[in-house]
Amino acid sequence: MTLHDYVLLIKNRQSSLADYKLIEEQLKNTSILDVFTLFNTLLNEGEQIEDILNYVDPFIHAIDQHLKAKELDLPQTGILHYLDLENKALTQKLNVLQDYFKVNATKELNKDYLRSSLHELEQFSVHYTKTQNLLFPSLEKVNSNFEGLRILWSMQDACRNALKATINALNVKPFDFKLFSFALGSYFFKAFGLIQKENRFLLQASLNYLSAETLDDLTQQMFEYPFIFIEKPFKPQVKEKSSLDLGGFIKTDTGELNFEQLECLLNALPLDVTLIDEDNKVRYFNKAIDRVFPRSPAVIGRDVRNCHPASSVDVVNKIVDALRSGERDEAQFWIQMKGHFILIKYIALRNSNKEYKGCLEVTQLVEEIRALQGERRLLEWD
Repeated sequence: MTLHDYVLLIKNRQSSLADYKLIEEQLKNTSILDVFTLFNTLLNEGEQIEDILNYVDPFIHAIDQHLKAKELDLPQTGILHYLDLENKALTQKLNVLQDYFKVNATKELNKDYLRSSLHELEQFSVHYTKTQNLLFPSLEKVNSNFEGLRILWSMQDACRNALKATINALNVKPFDFKLFSFALGSYFFKAFGLIQKENRFLLQASLNYLSAETLDDLTQQMFEYPFIFIEKPFKPQVKEKSSLDLGGFIKTDTGELNFEQLECLLNALPLDVTLIDEDNKVRYFNKAIDRVFPRSPAVIGRDVRNCHPASSVDVVNKIVDALRSGERDEAQFWIQMKGHFILIKYIALRNSNKEYKGCLEVTQLVEEIRALQGERRLLEWD
């Protein structure tokens, strides 16, 4: 019996203790990469992530005791250490909230305390974003089977949604204790489970397969994000990497720019700009002052489909395919998030021969533009 056979038995709810005994010796010798290869194979065979989520936990439970024996021995500094500290800090906060609920479940709950605690936990979403933007693409570059991390991304999204559902259940009037209790339990299960999966799989894989140089570089990039529930550590001092000035000018029909001018121009745009090439790989993003969606250098070279959660991949594919075929020259949509009105555009890039050379993803905060009224003809500093 292979791991593939065994996971399909679990999927179809046909696995038994006898099956486990047959595979137990193989499970003992299963590596982290073997697990990622297994689930990436399932994805490549057409298995949907939402279906995998229904049986991945029983499989992980079967293999967990063997992985547990291989203690995670992280360095005492750097990105993996800081992510581990954030997970430990989250664990403490979850334990406090869980203990409060157990003690007070039969009493009048302090809804203001619960509401404050749950909203505080929403900050941990940044931790998931850091893993998605830093560790995920770095591992994918080492081995394509790490594209199976899309499953972990979906678990993180499910955890975020479970927390939102818990907050919504708390605000239901009249208060429904059973609804809230169920929602909170579901969130605890997902949040604790993600901490375990990060330790067993993501952090261990990063320790095993990413070079010291890569981890040092990712540590530097991590300081572009907030540190969640832990004190911001001292940033290691490294020699600043300057952009490579190739010299000369970029000359077009409308003028010419040297390299420094071009870089200043792109970073001064009041837009987030990301360039995806004709092979669907991320090639560039600007450093806009108030970037809407965080980007890290680790994403360069990553397939654009792996830069989005599973729930958005079909839409991204449709947009890119329509731009590539010439059916559309642009696609735009807008969302409201965290008090901002955000306009997002995908714009096809074509050369003088109308050949598709990729596309731009342009994101802009437009609430101030939408609020403009009348005219301002004279200079008035705000």
